[in-house]
Amino acid sequence: MFLMGISSNCSDTSSSTKRGKKRARVRAHFAINGASLCRETCQLFFDVKRAVLYALIQTVNRVIVHRERTGTEGENLNTH
Repeated sequence: MFLMGISSNCSDTSSSTKRGKKRARVRAHFAINGASLCRETCQLFFDVKRAVLYALIQTVNRVIVHRERTGTEGENLNTH
């Protein structure tokens, strides 16, 4: 119930700011079971600090970028 209240509070995940300007950085989008959530709700759900959540995001982004650059499908990728 508590998470439902928080998730309804932070449903704004638009690509523009409240003044109508385009965001300088792309926002990270979080989803649990297909439901879109904000960063605060995701932190509460997984019970992690902000630094831990950002470290996880950076790790995921590094792996995705590495796989896109290689262009080799079906081969073992070195993620070090």
